[in-house]
Amino acid sequence: MLEATKVNNEKVIELLVAVPGSVSQRELDFSLVTAVKNKFFKCAEMLLKGGADVEAGVSYQPRVLSLEVWEPNRSLYLDLF
Repeated sequence: MLEATKVNNEKVIELLVAVPGSVSQRELDFSLVTAVKNKFFKCAEMLLKGGADVEAGVSYQPRVLSLEVWEPNRSLYLDLF
C-alpha cells in the first residue's frame, strides 16, 4: 500500500482498500499521511474511505499536526491531532 501511495498508483490503492483486512491499519494510516504530504487528493480520499485513521497518523509523523492541501476549486483539510 505504501509503495503504491508513494507513486500515486490509484488503481492499486483502489484494489487494496476494496478487500477488507488486506492492509494493516498502520500501513493505511501511514499511507494517508504520505498521500496528503504529496498532495495526492484522490489517493487520500480512497484511503479515508478504506478506513485510514486521520488521528493515528500523528504517532507516525509527530511533526505533522495539521495539513491543508489545496488545488484550484478544491481543498482537503486534515487535522492530525
